[in-house]
Amino acid sequence: MVCTSYWWLSCLAILLLITTVKSSEQPHLSNENGVKTAVFLSPKFVLEPGSVSDKEYYDIDFPRGHIALKSFNAEVIDEAGNPVPLYETYLHHWVVLRYHQRKGVNIRKYHGKRGFDQSDYVIVRNNGVCDRGLSHYFGIGSETRKTATHVPDPYGIEIGNQAEIPDGYEEKWMVNVHVIDTRGVRDRLGCTECRCDLYNITVDKHGRVLPPDYYGGLECCYDETKCTVKEGFQGVKRSLYLRYTVKYIDWDASIVPVKIYVLDVTDVWTRPDESRGVRSRHYCQVEYDVESCDIGMANDGCIHTKRVNVSLPTSGDVIYGVAHQHAGGIGSTLYGEDGRVICSSNPVYGEGNEAGNEAGYIVGMSTCYPSPGSVKISDGELLTLVSNYSRAQGHTGVMGLFYLLVADSSTKPDTALHSSTQVHEETKIFIPGLGVIVFGVIFILVLIFAFGIKSKKEEGKRSPNQRQGSFPRILLGEGHVNVPAMASAGTEQEKKARSGGCNPVKKPGPVSLDHVLSALRETKEERDSRIRSLFSFFDSNNVGYLDSAQIEKGLSALQIPEDYKYAKELLNVCDENQDGRVDYQEFRKYMDDKELELYRIFQAIDVEHNGCILPEELWDALVKAGIEMDDDELAHFVEHVDKDNNGIITFEEWRDFLLLYPHDATIENIYRYLHRIYLVDIGDQAVIPEGISKHVHATKYLIAGGVAGAASRTATAPLDRLKVVLQVQTDRAAIIPAVKKLWKEGGFWGFFRGNGLNVLKVAPESAIKFYTYETLKTIIGDAKGEKQEDIGTVGRLLAGGLAGAVAQTSIYPMDLVKTRLQTYACERGNVPSLRKLSKDIWVQEGPRAFYRGLVPSLLGMIPYAGIDLAAYETLKDMSKKYILHEGDPGPLVQLGCGTISGALGATCVYPLQVIRTRMQAQRMNTDAAYQGMSDVFYRTFQREGLRGFYKGLFPNLLKVVPAASITYLVYESMKKSLELE
Repeated sequence: MVCTSYWWLSCLAILLLITTVKSSEQPHLSNENGVKTAVFLSPKFVLEPGSVSDKEYYDIDFPRGHIALKSFNAEVIDEAGNPVPLYETYLHHWVVLRYHQRKGVNIRKYHGKRGFDQSDYVIVRNNGVCDRGLSHYFGIGSETRKTATHVPDPYGIEIGNQAEIPDGYEEKWMVNVHVIDTRGVRDRLGCTECRCDLYNITVDKHGRVLPPDYYGGLECCYDETKCTVKEGFQGVKRSLYLRYTVKYIDWDASIVPVKIYVLDVTDVWTRPDESRGVRSRHYCQVEYDVESCDIGMANDGCIHTKRVNVSLPTSGDVIYGVAHQHAGGIGSTLYGEDGRVICSSNPVYGEGNEAGNEAGYIVGMSTCYPSPGSVKISDGELLTLVSNYSRAQGHTGVMGLFYLLVADSSTKPDTALHSSTQVHEETKIFIPGLGVIVFGVIFILVLIFAFGIKSKKEEGKRSPNQRQGSFPRILLGEGHVNVPAMASAGTEQEKKARSGGCNPVKKPGPVSLDHVLSALRETKEERDSRIRSLFSFFDSNNVGYLDSAQIEKGLSALQIPEDYKYAKELLNVCDENQDGRVDYQEFRKYMDDKELELYRIFQAIDVEHNGCILPEELWDALVKAGIEMDDDELAHFVEHVDKDNNGIITFEEWRDFLLLYPHDATIENIYRYLHRIYLVDIGDQAVIPEGISKHVHATKYLIAGGVAGAASRTATAPLDRLKVVLQVQTDRAAIIPAVKKLWKEGGFWGFFRGNGLNVLKVAPESAIKFYTYETLKTIIGDAKGEKQEDIGTVGRLLAGGLAGAVAQTSIYPMDLVKTRLQTYACERGNVPSLRKLSKDIWVQEGPRAFYRGLVPSLLGMIPYAGIDLAAYETLKDMSKKYILHEGDPGPLVQLGCGTISGALGATCVYPLQVIRTRMQAQRMNTDAAYQGMSDVFYRTFQREGLRGFYKGLFPNLLKVVPAASITYLVYESMKKSLELE
């Protein structure tokens, strides 16, 4: 019996593999040049339709130490980790500030800067010139997803320098996130531009009355205000986060420090006048309004242009520049005193519905990266900042900011020191990650190989009787049993020796009952007595007739397994007058006809007419019927019929095996009678009906299996979508709230979102898997030098695993689109079409995005098959020993064993499934996107612990029994419809 330890050893191997891969990619991903990436989440902010959140979060997670910042990106995500589109939650702005905090003071207790001494908190401003506000280090708004923020090599923004931190203080970071929930609002643009009338606001957050000419801006959409929502609109509250990604390197002398300047087109600059004692002041209003143009005005006159002159306190080289504008913006330009363009930054407007490409919103700003030293700003040079907006309609609360990074011109950069730090993140982890993955796969294969050797040793220890069993033996699950190969045809002398017990019929001629008597070596009286005894055996009540209950009871008394019982069919065939009863005369006629029929086909197979069927004759007959068999399968066939185990089949053995089979005794029907073909599909991957490998009607069985799989997947689609939604949630995943959310999003049909693709991929995946499996069996058999492809258990397992990998790779884009569709964040069920969703992935993320998460999916293939195999054999042996008492398990028992083993295998590799789903659901062109399989593992483990890898497991297990049951019922029905039964 197969040891149960193999499947849990495989489970351990899966976790070991994931853990090992993680070690090649720590939370701060590093390449050989020391570039690190850290991804964090802000505290959650809860929004409902129309509401505003504008909070400051102090002491946020941030990289520590003396480092150089290389980039800072952020985006708003939901609880599942999916980017939230701007038309649902508008990101007005996010800004990150650095401050020094007195040690021992916990500013987390306070909101804003109220409640503690001013000396406890010292803001470290950027180098900008504004005296009021705009002191942040990073900060943009709706354009965050498609705006580059990286600092080119060899430059960096220096932080964490202990020499700059006052004694008794420590460096901290704060983030301010201003978001507006625009689901169901009356005027979406007006809400994002903070129009006071839509918010019903007349006083600012400090209670001061707003001027009558203040129509909109930050003073009207502060924290906990609410924009007007359409009457009757219902929307749920939801928790969102700002996910921010920081890239940095350790500080060293080769890094050239840069200064951050934030310029504002609303800057009111008071120039210094020493004679009057007036110092330079910059009062930045930050916001301004744009009036709409007059009707009929030409396009060139329908542009609002605002400009300001400003001078930086120091000179230097410009190494980066980008503008910040709101809806209606058409670009900003910074000019030098001589009119040269220092940097021009233009907005990128979205064209679709998905996050990062929202139509009508600014989703990105173009940036400037001049070659080092090519763009200089002189000391005291008067710069001009110009911000342009369209006046096609009026706008309130717009901005015209400009960010510049400037390096000291006297510092000569050594670009050779950091020239390779722009290596793509996938390249950083490819070599170590690939090595560890190969190691993990080898480790799992070693376990499987050991399992195969042990199975062979145990098989060898069994006696011939134990290996062959007793009539009539069931052959479900051929791939799970390792049987000694059938002997070769041998010499003529060997044939004669084997046929010593045969009763040759040299002249076939027309078949009569006399031939039957001669072949059976019995007289007419002996035959009559035998048939009368058999009728009496079934007629246990001595009523003189047989009904279905008596026939069923008799078949059970003969210890015929469920697979071979045809009680109703037998009754219908015998009952000529259709009165529901079979008297002796009807039973006798059936016996005469059946024995004649069996003798005819016996003669047809016995081409040498020596009164016996040799294995090679049986093989030839099967091939002529379109059924190919290898040695193992042929040996099984002969074992089931050959009662005395001498390697040949006499007519008596042939008759005893098929006498109570009520269907036509064709070679195809006999093969089907021997090989009951069944299917267990729990919906995780395509399942090939067992036993069809060499069947003449393999295509029909594939069709039956495909229809059955489609039916079961449709019936359990709500559980599948619930599982996927729970898998991608990064906070605590609860089933009831998730169900309510799915219902509110799309109603009843929302639970079936993605099912069409899940059903559609059944057919191609099954076909590819089946034919790849057959091809690989042939290749492995040829490699082993076995003509009949005797590849054994390990070979079948390897071929099956590789076939599954090929099939999964072939249909993987469909699986990814299905996951994107199931996790798509939408309002009132408004989801994009499959064509549009697929096109957007192709255009925005590239063709590689369709295979995101493929590696963890493939890594689970062979372990899943190994665990399923070991558990199946173990459960089947246990059922024979403890339930059936050494009897052969019937189809329902086999179905139960297959269901449990499949569920167990799926559970063991479930962490890989969660990792795959999270990678599939997330856009790969966002800065906070997972960097690979090990990054998903680390971030999941760090935030959610081990439980995070089993989110959605309960609905996944909940669907196992109904999926398997529906599959079985529909499959059996389809077999009848396709005349396979």
